[in-house]
Amino acid sequence: MRRGRRFVVPIAVLSVLTSTADSPSRVGVIVSKKVGNSVVRHAVARKIRHAGWDLVRSFPHGIDLVVRAQPGAETATVADWSQSLLKYAEKTQTSSRSESVTS
Repeated sequence: MRRGRRFVVPIAVLSVLTSTADSPSRVGVIVSKKVGNSVVRHAVARKIRHAGWDLVRSFPHGIDLVVRAQPGAETATVADWSQSLLKYAEKTQTSSRSESVTS
């Protein structure tokens, strides 16, 4: 992802881009072959989707989130993914507040 903000957590790179306020928030998941074979990659993707489902629904409209799993992500649990995504959400809300204050 070439635009937007990026946050690096140990198991992933999280990218966010703000789109139009009318569009619902979306999540994209990228799990490369460096993470493991097909079975492992799909298991990682399922964990990411499960962890992010409730979090994305709490986002305001117009947020596009891309989660790119890093090698080593195959050992992460759903709780690890939830914690990483929550940390990202806190950073996003903090940065959006500071941008709205300075604007």
